[in-house]
Amino acid sequence: MVRRETSAPEPSGKDRRGLGASSASAFNKLYWTRISLGVFAAFAAEGVFRIVGGDYTDGILVGVLVYFASYYLARYTWFRNVEPEKVSKVYSTGIGGYVMLFLFVWILLFTLGV
Repeated sequence: MVRRETSAPEPSGKDRRGLGASSASAFNKLYWTRISLGVFAAFAAEGVFRIVGGDYTDGILVGVLVYFASYYLARYTWFRNVEPEKVSKVYSTGIGGYVMLFLFVWILLFTLGV
């Protein structure tokens, strides 16, 4: 006689906590939101740099503040019920693309003198 183990049925979408299939699209949305905010932050940093006339730290501060704002926006809107162990993924999703695009656009705008 062979015994087969039956697995428990998978919980429905409302019962799941953590990162399921629906959160994959939320992470995709978060990634592209941060990419677009990187471009926006570069324009804002260039504007602050031209208006205030300070040094480059003002522009970097703008970029950091926009990134933190995107974290809190995502954390308390799309990822309200995420497990505490997975919060670091919300924080780190798109950070490389954000930083690289922010720096590229900001340097381009500074070089062009816009």
